[in-house]
Amino acid sequence: MSVQSEINQLMAQAIDMHDTRRASVFVNYFGFVNWLEVYVHPADQVYGAQQERETLLSERVDLDEEGAESAIEKIRQRIEQLALPFPDVSEVGPE
Repeated sequence: MSVQSEINQLMAQAIDMHDTRRASVFVNYFGFVNWLEVYVHPADQVYGAQQERETLLSERVDLDEEGAESAIEKIRQRIEQLALPFPDVSEVGPE
């Protein structure tokens, strides 16, 4: 499989993780160095200047390196393993 195909699958997975509230996946491409960076945070992560972020996964892939395709595939597999369903807050009652 090509690097482009792996990236496309990673992006589809990121959208699915968001839509199903399983995780927040950030995929950044840096063209000047040809790197891909991937960060995964819990679906219930609160973002803001004063908030500490829990990072479930943080990876960088140099797309010029041999094995970039397999590195992205391994990241996709790890994301799938990390991404546990998060309960809908409307279904959570008082404790």
